[in-house]
Amino acid sequence: EWGGRPDYKPGVRSYQDGVPLVVWIFTDHEAFQKYHEERQGRRLPPGVGGYFTPKTGYIFLFDLPEGNTEARIDEINTLCHEGTHQLEFWYGKQVSRWGKANVGQDAFSEGLAEYLGSVEMNDKRDLKFTGVNLGRLKSMLEYQRQYKEQNREYPVIPIQKLISFENYNQVMQWAQAELGIPGGVGLMLLYQQGWAMTLFLNEYKNGKYK
Repeated sequence: EWGGRPDYKPGVRSYQDGVPLVVWIFTDHEAFQKYHEERQGRRLPPGVGGYFTPKTGYIFLFDLPEGNTEARIDEINTLCHEGTHQLEFWYGKQVSRWGKANVGQDAFSEGLAEYLGSVEMNDKRDLKFTGVNLGRLKSMLEYQRQYKEQNREYPVIPIQKLISFENYNQVMQWAQAELGIPGGVGLMLLYQQGWAMTLFLNEYKNGKYK
């Protein structure tokens, strides 16, 4: 059944138009870290709530304690964010006839994931997709406050540069060279401003620029 499609010419790599979307959810953060230490020989930074890897096309994340609505929302946000990356990745593979999908983690990719990963949940666990990523908004305000204390402007990546990045290393190197800030901070700016750009394009004046 995986032999290819009859409407493709001989020699064209193809599979069925479908693939399992695999998500690993560990019981807690300890189990999440233990897996990476024992199976991959590395310990992830404590702030990592989950991730998607194009090496396998899988998502890895962990369950958060019951009874904590804020923690549960964070978990759902993470799943929606990484799920967006997963769908984007496999869609790219599909349209390239299951070959290599040359799609980097750029401002559009992260911005869309942050936008679709913005959800609210009520006591009945009904979900509402809002597009307003409160975590990113809070971090932007905190960055702005810190820079203001130093009599500096919150750094804004020019739009031409923001949409030109094709991987994380480019962002980090540019931030160090052009803004004089740590590469990790530059990466946070990509997430923050990529989300803000996506929100604007989708929501401003009822989707005028959608």
